[in-house]
Amino acid sequence: GRDLTDIVDVAEQVKRDGMAKGLAPGTINRRLAVLRRVANLAHREWEPPWLERDLGTRIKLLPGEEPRYVQATAEQAKKLIRAAGGRAGAAIEYLALTGLRPSELLAVGPHSFQDGAIVLTRTKTGRPRIVPVLAELARTPFPFGLTASELRRGFEAARAVAGLPWLQMRDLRRTFGSWIVQRTRSLKAAQELLGHSTIAITSRHYAHLLPEHLREAVN
Repeated sequence: GRDLTDIVDVAEQVKRDGMAKGLAPGTINRRLAVLRRVANLAHREWEPPWLERDLGTRIKLLPGEEPRYVQATAEQAKKLIRAAGGRAGAAIEYLALTGLRPSELLAVGPHSFQDGAIVLTRTKTGRPRIVPVLAELARTPFPFGLTASELRRGFEAARAVAGLPWLQMRDLRRTFGSWIVQRTRSLKAAQELLGHSTIAITSRHYAHLLPEHLREAVN
């Protein structure tokens, strides 16, 4: 019952209500992220714009949220892909080997593939991104037209069969980022491939993978 222009006030109410109920910062932030995403879409992408002002930047997340340091091993990822099979398995393979967000993967069309890479023009941050595709991955037909519900059902069923109940779909993106940092020792490469708006975000999630590299540098 509130006007879209009140979305910042609504976000503040969500914070107050969540803290009053004793919810964790991460839980509250997931709800704030939904509101911020709606504000960004309404200002940047919906035509004509539903919001003249960029209100999304005024919705601030709560501090104190601990990053989720969870990733799959290569064997676990392969097991999950095999358990899923078909189009869901192909989608899971692309998620794990490109770091795409599920929403980004579902928006990929044949036109998105250019010169051995996936070109993303509509991203969470609003900035275009290019993600190279491994030659081995390119041999897996991309599941064009897959729906969000198909992907979710396929992932949850495969997770159960593979014996990985702790794995969440967003962990596939973290798995990709972790592999990039561990193999290249470059937070910058991870930032660009994952499409983080700042290196600080990348550092928050992946800097813990570099202590040995930093010790070597100091020595």
